[in-house]
Amino acid sequence: MPATKLTMQQRVRRFIIESLLRRRFPYVRLVREKTGASYQDILLIRNDVLRDPHIDDDLALALEVGYRQGLADEKSRQRVSRYSELQQQLQRYVTRQETDDETYYRGILHISPEAELHPSLVREHFNDAARLFHPDTNPSASDARLINLLQEARDYLLKRCAQPPPNR
Repeated sequence: MPATKLTMQQRVRRFIIESLLRRRFPYVRLVREKTGASYQDILLIRNDVLRDPHIDDDLALALEVGYRQGLADEKSRQRVSRYSELQQQLQRYVTRQETDDETYYRGILHISPEAELHPSLVREHFNDAARLFHPDTNPSASDARLINLLQEARDYLLKRCAQPPPNR
C-alpha cells in the first residue's frame, strides 16, 4: 500500500490528538515546532479538535485499547523471559549428564529438569508454549512443525506421567 503524504492540517490534527492521548496539552509553540504550521492554523485546528463532542469518547477508547495492548505485550515479554531462563537452566543440566528423551522433551516444553513431572504441569507448559507458536496468536510463527513438536513432547511426557517410577 503506497504511503500518502499528509497535508499540513492532517499533520497538525494528528499531532494534537497524539498529544492528548499522551495526556499532554497541545501547546501552540510545541505543535508549531513539530509540524511547521502557522500560528493561526494551529489555533483553528486545535479548537476544532477540542470542541469535537466525540473526542472524549475517542480518546477514552484509544487509551483503553492501548492499555490492553501494552498489558498483552508485557505478559508476552514475561513469558518469553521465563522461557529463556528455563532454557539456560536446561542447557546447564544437559552438560552435566547424558541427554535422554525425557530431558529433550522437557526442554521443548521448558520444564525444569528438577521439577516433578505431573500431567497438569505438562499441560500448563504446553499451553504456554502453544500460545507463543500458534499461528492464530502469533502469525509470524506459522511453522506447523513447531506445533507438531510441542504436541509430540506433550504426548511423550504425559505417557511418562502415567508410567510408574522405576525401582532403584
